[in-house]
Amino acid sequence: MATFYTGVDKQRYDAGEKFLPMNKFLASYTPPKTNLEAGVTTSYGIPNTNAFINSGGGGGGALQAGDINFDDFNRITTENYMRKQPTPLVDMNYNQRIQDKFFGMPTYQKQELTGPDLGEYIGGQETGYTPSGEQEFYYGTDVPLELTGAGKMKQGLQNTKEKVAAMMGKLPTIGNFLNKFGIQNFESLSPLDQQFIKQSSGYRGPTVFGDNTSGLNKDPFGLNVESLFGNYAEAVRGDVDKLSGHLTKSAEKRGLTFDPVQGALVDAAGNVIDEEDYDKAMIDFMDMNKMNLSRFNFRTKQIEKQKQNELVHQQQKIDAANKAAMDKQQAQATSAADLQNIKNIQEYTGQGLSDYRMSRPESERQFTGHGKSGMGRDPEDKMATGGRVGLRYGGLLSIL
Repeated sequence: MATFYTGVDKQRYDAGEKFLPMNKFLASYTPPKTNLEAGVTTSYGIPNTNAFINSGGGGGGALQAGDINFDDFNRITTENYMRKQPTPLVDMNYNQRIQDKFFGMPTYQKQELTGPDLGEYIGGQETGYTPSGEQEFYYGTDVPLELTGAGKMKQGLQNTKEKVAAMMGKLPTIGNFLNKFGIQNFESLSPLDQQFIKQSSGYRGPTVFGDNTSGLNKDPFGLNVESLFGNYAEAVRGDVDKLSGHLTKSAEKRGLTFDPVQGALVDAAGNVIDEEDYDKAMIDFMDMNKMNLSRFNFRTKQIEKQKQNELVHQQQKIDAANKAAMDKQQAQATSAADLQNIKNIQEYTGQGLSDYRMSRPESERQFTGHGKSGMGRDPEDKMATGGRVGLRYGGLLSIL
């Protein structure tokens, strides 16, 4: 137990607010209520009230444990993050490209194909099925598109903006200056930590310490999301570890077991104990740790978001490597027709051609739209329709 607390600080510490700064460092602090209001249920889970909704900026006083809802916070910060994302010319589907314009002029047009090349797209009959299962026929596939003059201007403008942004990132900044002295700042953080911080910005509503009058981005627990010297993503990870240890010890003092993985009290077999089965010690644990449990659950979901970012990041690295390999294959094309065949096969399969296929002549890289590789045989072409086929049942084959 901490012996340096006195007066109101000691009262708050004894009441379970063990991570709360001393009173002299707080402004407009309202202690958590024992009996939550605003229509909160009597469950010991994390209730969902309206106190946190639409909390884009100040007002409402200090948040209570039952007011804090991660989904609302995540909605506010995600919307803020998405508004700031670029919308590049790439990654548009076929119809979007056809309709896209730059200063009123189309950015894409169909390639000018003639003869056999054009016939490949407009002459072939394909068979498909409607959602109800009825067979239908349709003719032709989309003629490949190419950038128009307006499209090249638009793409060039976007590339210029990216180059300027990259150049600005290399210019001397306060962050670079601080790095030389070993002081951590946003620019020195890992790309994943930077992304998580950006995803967590945009909430300026009340915190557990009261109204946020600073105008800064803080989370519901008063922690600065954007800091010149700190790392919010790292602080979240550290907070989970600290709270996990505290809740585990708090449960042990009462002869209970708290499982940080499941975020709940568990029995000897590791099963979560139903709230209806709580005894006096369990109820006391929940009452004394309302805010700690609220914060632990909130942080745990933030950790899940960081892990999801890591998975997406790894997939992006794989996709980038695949794209580089496919671009390299396209550069090896021996003619315009060969280039289009390679592109069509890559688009059809979602990956590059095999090394063996790329080593073969152009005539062996024809796109057919059949098979897993896009170069397979037409299923209507049965080939061997006579002769002795299908003798694979075992036993002796009579020659008589």
